[in-house]
Amino acid sequence: MSKPTDLLVGLVLLPLVDCSSGGAGPHSSNTVDLSQTLVPDLAQPMDDLALPHDLAVPIKPKPAVFTRAATITGLKSARCLLSVELTGDKQPDLVACSTVDQNVQVYRNGGKFMFAKGASVSTPDYPISLATGDVNQDGFPDVGVASFIGGKHTILLGDGRGNLSATATLIGNSYPNDIQIGDLDGDGTLDVLGIELGMGNGGKVLSLFKGMGGGRFAAATTLSAGTGPAGAVIADVNRDSRMDIVSSGYQGGTYSVHLGMMGGTLGAPQTTAAVRGPRLVAAADFDRDGYLDVAMTFEGPTPGHVGVYLGKGDGSFAAAIELPVGSDPYGIGVFDANLDGKPDLYVANINSSDVSILIGRGDGSFEAAQQIMVDGNAYAASAADFDGDGKIDLAVSASTQIVVLRNETP
Repeated sequence: MSKPTDLLVGLVLLPLVDCSSGGAGPHSSNTVDLSQTLVPDLAQPMDDLALPHDLAVPIKPKPAVFTRAATITGLKSARCLLSVELTGDKQPDLVACSTVDQNVQVYRNGGKFMFAKGASVSTPDYPISLATGDVNQDGFPDVGVASFIGGKHTILLGDGRGNLSATATLIGNSYPNDIQIGDLDGDGTLDVLGIELGMGNGGKVLSLFKGMGGGRFAAATTLSAGTGPAGAVIADVNRDSRMDIVSSGYQGGTYSVHLGMMGGTLGAPQTTAAVRGPRLVAAADFDRDGYLDVAMTFEGPTPGHVGVYLGKGDGSFAAAIELPVGSDPYGIGVFDANLDGKPDLYVANINSSDVSILIGRGDGSFEAAQQIMVDGNAYAASAADFDGDGKIDLAVSASTQIVVLRNETP
């Protein structure tokens, strides 16, 4: 089994302010219902020039242009990153976690790429993943934290003024590597999904903590999954208006799909072989056929690779389309980098200390990756419009700093 430093963390999806994965109301992290994160909704199919796809004239996508706008220093081993509006000013703030200081640190967005250090909250040992959603339904986004060595998921309530306070500690299996928040049973209350590697036997379960309202959660219910779950996304992959789960089995080299069922339950896992050791997961409609697709980062040789699995609409996926990126890719998410309305990918690469931008062509294929150096081991990234100009920017956690990249695509 890999050491924590071999595989940990990231992020996020695409962190949502009210937030994310899918379902009614606010949810968490890395799918593309981005209406709450100042990122356009890329999950809906769009047609080139309003023509049917078989008549559309292929147009080579324009590249994205990013420049460094800010560097936030003073961090110690920043492993996860989240953009979420915590202060009520309609500007996305940043939340980072430090595996050395064992805390979550808020950086308030003052506009014009000026970030000020805000609230700090202690966490169990080795916080490595963040998610967001309004778990107590007070209208303010909250934050969930997965702590790898501490073996716990911590829920931090937001007060709308930039402060976070611990309200619940959730214990499932061992060695959490990712956390997702979403309404998995359709009752209007957000649930927490713990993605936990386990130890010894590798672990073959996910931990589901049903939301009880008011920031309270039931004890964990276990869901069978592939060996060594490392990441997951909550999304409706079969278009039945129920939330499903797609999780990676890092140690077993598989991915698993749990389909949402009537009555708020989840079906048995459908497990499929993946390419090498899959890590974190994101979702969007990359080929614009109306069915959600998924993308995963893979452990493997240099160059590293991302796998895109095109959805068939029934909860199953086509074989992986492998895309080369930087070395040791980890965090992954979806945004519209070049302003063409088609979903693109960003990937944080640990060993090459850069972030890869993969421009989507809208048919499930992508342009060759653009590499942007960030001067540190890039574990996680998060996309939002930090300066309010209508273009989606990108923040990257890189060892002892956060690098904020301005989107200057014309």
